[in-house]
Amino acid sequence: MTSQKSFKPGDLVVCVDDIDTQGKLEHGKTYKVIKSDAYFTFLEGLRDDNKGFYSGRFELVEEKPEETTKPQLFKPGDKIRCIAGYYELTKGITYTVEDLGTGLTGNKTVKLVGVDNYWNEGRFELVQPELVQEPSSKTQFKVGDICSAFGCEGRVVNVFNDAEYPIEVKFENDTQTCWFIKGGKYQTWHKTPSLVLVSRPKKMVTKTVEKWINVYPSHNSWTYNSEAEANNSVGINRIACVKLTGEYEVEEEA
Repeated sequence: MTSQKSFKPGDLVVCVDDIDTQGKLEHGKTYKVIKSDAYFTFLEGLRDDNKGFYSGRFELVEEKPEETTKPQLFKPGDKIRCIAGYYELTKGITYTVEDLGTGLTGNKTVKLVGVDNYWNEGRFELVQPELVQEPSSKTQFKVGDICSAFGCEGRVVNVFNDAEYPIEVKFENDTQTCWFIKGGKYQTWHKTPSLVLVSRPKKMVTKTVEKWINVYPSHNSWTYNSEAEANNSVGINRIACVKLTGEYEVEEEA
């Protein structure tokens, strides 16, 4: 590759060639010229082997590059992850920003804790802090729960999932009502819950009982667990064998 371009010291040039140069040049990035001839251009801060780059890789920047007006992406103390490893930098590793700087060509740079030199911000991305999550073990109140708050015992009568204060609790024999947010806090700015679960009534289930009885003109028989059992015990003058059905509620077994 040859070129008839020639730049003068102090010129700002932009790299227009995306041919691999072992990571030394970045396509679209602006550099400052130290010296140049028709074939080679030497750039400030790049190459210490007394070799320049082909001049045809660059175009002259007539105006101050827009990059110099961009605000700093990061600030001291930020956690940033390397997305373009180079020399001391390891791709995928998270570093802490120690200081900020501006390169000779106006590009924004960062100094990392424990790492020498300032590095182009474009080699990093911000590690977003994890959102603070409430403990997953917090109580999820249900209708019927027996709870206590402010020294009084109450009962959860409603839970509205789409409300800001979804938990309705009745106190003092259902004469006083208080509302709580999920988890039992009385106000959103409270640090700890005011509502505490005391007990949770077991779920009631319906049981059905069936019995059979032999009916006689003057009396009824004992009850039997099945129709066949009743028939096996039939007496003289039986009028009918009647099925008796009843329902009752019991607490669901754990």
